[in-house]
Amino acid sequence: MSYTTSSPFTCAVSDAARVVLSGCEDKVSVDKPAIFVVECEPSLGSPHVQVLSPTRNALPVSVKPLDTPGRFSSQFTPRDVGDHSVEVKLGGAHVEG
Repeated sequence: MSYTTSSPFTCAVSDAARVVLSGCEDKVSVDKPAIFVVECEPSLGSPHVQVLSPTRNALPVSVKPLDTPGRFSSQFTPRDVGDHSVEVKLGGAHVEG
């Protein structure tokens, strides 16, 4: 995370290249858990993961640390057919990508 200089405002910026989501297939079955891993710099802390259904309803997401610092297992269960949106925040800032 870096900070802008010469400004009265603080703006934290996260490098999306330092955050990797892996393990979740493109297609997952309704009512079956979907599991993926979030990897990030340990100094960024735990990620906040939100999954939105095709109707933009937030689904419950479990985020648990794994054995390696900066690696977290995330799990959600789709209830609807269609594209779901995964949003990740680190240090309160959205991770683009």
